[in-house]
Amino acid sequence: MARTHRQRRIYDQPQAEVRQAVERAMYELGLEIKPDSTEYEVRGVHSMSTLSWGEQVKVLLATFPGGGTQVVAESKLVFGFVDWGRNTSNVEGLFGSMAALLGPGEAAPLEP
Repeated sequence: MARTHRQRRIYDQPQAEVRQAVERAMYELGLEIKPDSTEYEVRGVHSMSTLSWGEQVKVLLATFPGGGTQVVAESKLVFGFVDWGRNTSNVEGLFGSMAALLGPGEAAPLEP
């Protein structure tokens, strides 16, 4: 499995509301939000444990040209070659948790 997993979704809500949902979702997933996060980027980390070398989750937020907010979530390994599905689980868990507050959002392809 790949060392990185990314997905993009579009939400109808304004960016401030989406950011609050991102932070809550990270908390629910047990991610520690890094203090170097900005208005447009939220960084979280799963610390190293007996089952993982740790993962980094980065969420980019931007106003979508048609209205609403686009979110790109990426999870990658801190160290290691095989993630055993943890990165996919992190991204899908993040969007799943956000759906409770914002709805499912619209899945969108990643831009090259």
